Parts: sequence; C-alpha cells; structure tokens
Amino acid sequence: MRPVSRKYKYWMNNSMKKRQVRKTEVVRIAAASMLACAAMVVVVGMPGCSKPEQRTTAPGAKPMPMFRGPSYLHGSVGSLTSLDGFAPMLVSNYSLVVDLEGTGSRQIPQHLKQYMVSELRKQGVGTPSKGYGWLSPERMMADKGSAIVAIEGMIPAGAVKGQRFDLLVSALPGTDTESLDGGRLWRTELSPGGVQFPGRFIKKEAGAIGPIYMSPMKRDISDRKELQKFSRQAVVIAGGEVKNNRDMRLVLNVPSYTRSRMIADRINEKYGYHEDSQPIAEAKTDTFIRITVPQRWAYRTEELLGLIKSTYLEVSPGFEARQAAKLAKVLEKFPEQEDEIVQAWRALGKMSLDVLRVLYDHDLQHVKRSALKAGAWLGDERASRYLQEMSKDPDWATRKMVAELLVYLPDSANGREALSALLDDAKQEVRLAAYNSIAITGHELLNRYVVRDGNDEVKFLIDRIRGIEKPLIYVTHEYGIPRIVLFNDQMKLADEGYASMWSDRLMLRSNDRVVDPTAVNVLDSAASRTTTVFYRLNAREKADVVANAKDKRKAAVEARKPKQYEIPSTVATLVYLLGHRQVDFEDQPGLDLTYSQVADVVYQLSKQGYVKAEVVLHQSPLQKQIDDYQKANQIDGVRRDSDAIDPMVEDSPAVSGEKAGRRIGAPMTLQRGFDKPQQGRAESDGSNDAKQQARPE
Repeated sequence: MRPVSRKYKYWMNNSMKKRQVRKTEVVRIAAASMLACAAMVVVVGMPGCSKPEQRTTAPGAKPMPMFRGPSYLHGSVGSLTSLDGFAPMLVSNYSLVVDLEGTGSRQIPQHLKQYMVSELRKQGVGTPSKGYGWLSPERMMADKGSAIVAIEGMIPAGAVKGQRFDLLVSALPGTDTESLDGGRLWRTELSPGGVQFPGRFIKKEAGAIGPIYMSPMKRDISDRKELQKFSRQAVVIAGGEVKNNRDMRLVLNVPSYTRSRMIADRINEKYGYHEDSQPIAEAKTDTFIRITVPQRWAYRTEELLGLIKSTYLEVSPGFEARQAAKLAKVLEKFPEQEDEIVQAWRALGKMSLDVLRVLYDHDLQHVKRSALKAGAWLGDERASRYLQEMSKDPDWATRKMVAELLVYLPDSANGREALSALLDDAKQEVRLAAYNSIAITGHELLNRYVVRDGNDEVKFLIDRIRGIEKPLIYVTHEYGIPRIVLFNDQMKLADEGYASMWSDRLMLRSNDRVVDPTAVNVLDSAASRTTTVFYRLNAREKADVVANAKDKRKAAVEARKPKQYEIPSTVATLVYLLGHRQVDFEDQPGLDLTYSQVADVVYQLSKQGYVKAEVVLHQSPLQKQIDDYQKANQIDGVRRDSDAIDPMVEDSPAVSGEKAGRRIGAPMTLQRGFDKPQQGRAESDGSNDAKQQARPE
C-alpha cells in the first residue's frame, strides 16, 4: 500500500472543515427562516398588527361607474345595468313550395339536390308509415307544381316559445319558377345560417309551414319582367314558430351579488305573475341577471323591457309621488326627454296618478301630452275626458295619438265615443289607428266573424264596423292574424253589371231579384238585391275533388261544371263565400279559397269599380328588415345568382297532402273567441262582449 503524503492529508483535512462550515451555515439559515416564518404567523394572527391586502389596479384604469344614463333615472334598473342579448335572429333554410298551378320549376341546384332529398325524407316523403310512401322526394321535386325556395325569417328579440313570425319565401335565381302565387310552403325547420351552410348541424330555432300570401299589388305592375320578379317572392303569414325562449341578460355595472338579487326581486315583484312558469328575472351571478319573457308579454317584449329599465329600486313610502313630481320638473326644462319620462311615469305605477292628474291641465302642451300618455296607460278614467277633447284637434297627428292611447281605456264611455268618431275620420291614418285599438279591446261597433281552414284553424277574420259613412276596406295581417276589415258592415256590391277575373274562372253578375230567404246570408246582410257568383275549378282543385271522391268518374264530371251561388249583394257575404270551407251538405256553401286569393278578389273588384270603396293594403317591412340585418352583419343574401343548376325531370306529378300547423299567434286580446264553431253555421267571436285591457296585469 502506497503511503499518503503530508500534503494530501492537509488538503483532505481542510476540505472536510470547509464542508462542515457550509453544512453548519445551511442549518443556521434554515433555522432562521423557520423562526421568521413562525414569527410572521404569530404577527398575522394578532389583531391590529397588519394591514389588509389591497388590490392594485392597472395604471390609468378608472373604476366602473355605479350609475349610467341621465341623473333623473339614477337608482333605476336601467341605470345600474345594461341589456345584453336583445337583438333579432335571422334564420333560414331551403324547402319546397307545393300546390302551384304549373308555375313551379323542375330545376334544382346541384349542390342542393342531395340535401333536399334528405330533408324531404326527414319530413316523411317516401315513408309509408307517415302517409307518403307512394311519393318519392325525386318525384316531388321534378314536378312543375313545386318549386325550391329559400326561406328567411327574423325571430324577434326576446321571443318566447311558440311565438309566430312572418317568413319571406324566394324562388332561387337561375331556376325557371314563374310564380309562387297560390302555393303552400312545405314543412321545414329554420336555423341561423341555414342557407349559407345547408346540411351542417346547426341548432334548429324555428319551424316553418303555411300558405303563400302574395300582395294584390301585383295587379298594378304592367311591365312583364317586373311582374315576374314580383311573383317569385312572397310571404308566409305567421309561418314561423319559435322553438325556444330567447332569454336576455341584465349585466351589472359593478358586480355585486346582493344588488343582483335585489334587482331580480324588484322586477319579479313588479311584473311577475303567479301563473308564470318561471320568474321573469333570475340572479345567476354577481355580474348578470337572466331575463325570461313570459307568454303573456309575447309581441310586447320591447314594452316590458322598457318598463323594467325604468323601474326604481327604492320602495320607501311616498317615493312614487315625489319622483313623479321631480320627473315633471325635468320635462318642463327638457322636452326632448318626453319618451323616457313617460316610460318612467308608467313604471312608477298608479301611485303617481295624483301628480299626473294635476299635469293634465299644464300650460305646456308637451307636459300635458306626456302626462296623458302615462295616465291613459295606467288606466286613469280621468284622462279619457281630456283625450276626447283632443280627438277633435285640427292636427291629424294628435287625433292619431288619441286613437292609439284609447286602447288602454276600453271601458271608458268617453273613449268609446271618441273612437266611434275617429273610425270615420277624414284622415286614413287616424281611421286605421282607431281600428287597431278596437280590434284589440273590442267595441260595440265591431262585428267579427272567423273563417276557418280544413284543420279548423283560423284562416282569416272578417271585421265589420257599423255606422260608417265613408266606406273603406283594409287588408292586413299585423300580429300574424290575416284580416279583411270592412268600414261599413253593409258595404254593397254593384247594383248592375258584372265583374270577371282569373281568366273568367270567377265571375259576378248583379241581379234585379230580391233576396231569397234561402240564399246564403250567414252574416245577416240587409241587402235587398242579389248577386250570382260563378266559379270554375282549376286543374289542381279538380284533381283534389277526384282524389277524395269514392266515385271518381262521377266526381270528374262534376268537377268540370262551374259552381254557381246566389248571395245578398254585400261585400261581407261575398268574402265569407270565397273563404269558407263547406264541411258537409248541411253546412253553408263555400269555395275554400286562400286568404291571398280572397284579398286579390276584393282588390280587383275595387279596381274594376264593382265595389265602391278604396282598398288599403298592409305593407310588411320584412324584406327591408332582412336586408338591413344582412348588411349590418355582413351576411350574404340568399337571393343571389346560383352558378350550378342541374335540371332534373320526371313525368309523374307531385301530390301533397300535408296538414298545416296552427298559424295564429298574436296578443291574447286579439285571439279571444277563436274556439271552434258549431258545425253548420257561421260564427262570431263575440268581440262586442269581450273586452280586456291592453295593459299588463
């Protein structure tokens, strides 16, 4: 063994000493750290010996303000929150329009062919168990009685499940579809981006089905190309049905769960109802409150949200009266705040009426007008006397405002008297506003009859207004309910001559004969003369008659004969005959025409002078709304040219027998009396007896 040198021993001893020193130092540091930690724990545990931890904000960041908006609304829900999710939703898809009179198209864009086959199979076409086993999708699309169309609709902001909305139906560019008139939209489902991404899985937001409505204005178009363009686009009235509630959120300016609960409780206390399936407001977090619109507020969502935003949280005794007086002082100085202050007065409720009644006599007209707007909405009978005086104002805009406000005072004698005069006003806009009020609340001058389709659902209403000197016909489908309104319940047809339309398929001839007691007179007409109505079935109607008959040969012979009816010479009786569907031999006769066809007849009779009354047509803003939405959101429209067209032809015609779903959706006050009628007689909804205020419960 080799001996260890002194030098090596010295180095080893020195190294060991250094390691020992380092180890001792580490232990000392660790011990000191542990003592320091223990001391910190003791200090932190002692009260008053430490400062609470404070959050640091980013340099330059400002805290969120507690209130927003004008100072007179501070303390209201709208000043403490902002609304999120209140926007309409554009939904769309492709489908077929069927039951056309040879004006459809066999052309299907190649990229849509397989998609349409799949969609039709989902709807039961080609499936024996669903009643369409004899009809294949290919055969259905290859018939000139059908046409592929793009469907678009705007689901309203805050819509509730089951709410109805109108649909815009357009023939695809590049196809040779001539007209959609007289057709019916086949059932389909709509989703956001449905026409941009056909076949992709996107949540279905609405269903779609219903008869086509084409405005009678097409009769005023003389240019052939413009007429064809007009005829390739139409509306399905109330054809869309919302599948899910479109909830919204109130987002708090400053997060606070206590304040979130307080706001939700105040909203439910003010506007909730014990029959609601769920609360209107639900505090989900310290940041937002979910808002669910109840069914009774459908079609009035914007009104409800305006009230919610203007609702103050304070509930101390006398607060409503004090705040109403403060709002009046603000309005005196700032007339431009009229709409906001009227809404705030309404949200304060009837406790503010003492202040409003004083303002009815205010010297400033804008203050007086605003107080009457709020007072009438709150159901104050005293406001009716002032409104009756204003109904004689030389300014027609003031008279129109009065007609609109009286909808909130249906039981007022002064209001009924004022509306009776406004229904015969010299200005057309005033007359229509007065009708819209009595259509919702009912009036002794209004007689309403319901015309139904083959499913016993409402096809359209005949509203007749008594005691009118200046006759007028109003064709409207506002609120999704088709109506033909006759200003003068005994409006006559011409005493002499005849009228013809639809290539002589429908003709009217005046007679010298007096009314036969056995003639069609279901509307209690007071006419002294009669009119003979001749009608020839078109090819589709003949095919339907033969298909539904047991003796098809006899039915084919009968279908070729023109139908002939003698009726009292009134417009109301004619409209009923055209739209009514005869159930059996004991029932009143009827031609079962669509609302679109009946409206077209009335319009043509007015143009030909066979009816001495102007026809006013309700103009739907749907297409403009869709175009504006697409432009604002940079969405490609569906009515652009298509590059790939693949014509596909089969010899076998398509036959459809699908039943339409329920088509009515509107304020409940406008739907009263729509129960199914007794068989064999005409029906009235009793609108003279049923009156319900348009204010919320």
